[in-house]
Amino acid sequence: MNKWPLRNARCMALAVLVCIAVPSAAQTPATPRGPRPGGLIIERNLVYSGTGDPALALDLYRRAWADQRKSPVVLWIHDGDTANGAKEPTPAAMLVAAGYSVASIEYRRSGRNASLSSLSDAKAAVRWLRANADKHGLAADKMGVWGMS
Repeated sequence: MNKWPLRNARCMALAVLVCIAVPSAAQTPATPRGPRPGGLIIERNLVYSGTGDPALALDLYRRAWADQRKSPVVLWIHDGDTANGAKEPTPAAMLVAAGYSVASIEYRRSGRNASLSSLSDAKAAVRWLRANADKHGLAADKMGVWGMS
């Protein structure tokens, strides 16, 4: 049986359902890596969900704006089969240069209800991003989802 149609359907469902409004979560301390050339700031391994084993983290790519404006956020959901599910590579540099912030997330990809777990993890990431938007210069009301499989 070809697994691709089922996987594509799960990815589409994940992308659509993540956009549903979800309540905010408690704030977590950030681990900034500092400005990079061109004003790119990368904050790695920000824990957005501590309920799993191990805890799930995201990498946040953003610009250091001189005028302190808030940027729209793209939640990047990587292909679960690439590089053992690593958060990288991402198209973050391209999107950050265009004025967006990018959150590349880890998510659960195995187990009995892997697709439901993945959806739950993505929703937890959205809640964390909204709860921590002010702290990271993000526009909590301007969030989208992008991914590939």
